Amino acid sequence: MNASTHIMTARRTAGSPITVRRAVVALSASVLALATPFLPDAMGHVAAKKAREPVAITQVLFQTFSIGSPPASGMNAGVGTSDGRIGAAVVHGAVRGANVYLTFIGSWIMFYPHGSINFSIRGHTVAPGNFAGTAEVSGGTGKYRSARGTLTFTAQVQPPQGGESSPVIVRKMSGVLTFAVITTRAGDRARSG
Repeated sequence: MNASTHIMTARRTAGSPITVRRAVVALSASVLALATPFLPDAMGHVAAKKAREPVAITQVLFQTFSIGSPPASGMNAGVGTSDGRIGAAVVHGAVRGANVYLTFIGSWIMFYPHGSINFSIRGHTVAPGNFAGTAEVSGGTGKYRSARGTLTFTAQVQPPQGGESSPVIVRKMSGVLTFAVITTRAGDRARSG
């Protein structure tokens, strides 16, 4: 039974206290359900709309662990730097994660001063030492907690240089992320991840 049915029942019984209370409770619940997305959270923010931000990130990855013969089989893990742009903001951070092969899927996290971004990758070998695929962003923490989107990536293995013991992988990611745009009590607008 919806709110309008309760109100109609309240009119027909004219004055029945139980039916009137049901109508008021149902109407109150309907109003609350519609208004909930716009109510302030614990920090006084109110969600306003979604913002789309272009992303261009370059990651320099160092392999920290390997089993089997990636990318032909097995798995590997890595850490590295993650620098570039998210919208107009220049970001400098770190990244870590692991891939499983022959399917070439992975789970990764980018860490920046204002929060982290979680993403999973699905890739394929383009040529020996060259890879491509997609990264599905599924949220994070802090400023990036509501981040969503699909990025594309290319990656290239570069031979060890200087004192490096393993090859370096340079991965370039680009695309668009969507964030919730919030308004604080003071009326300032900010992006919320």
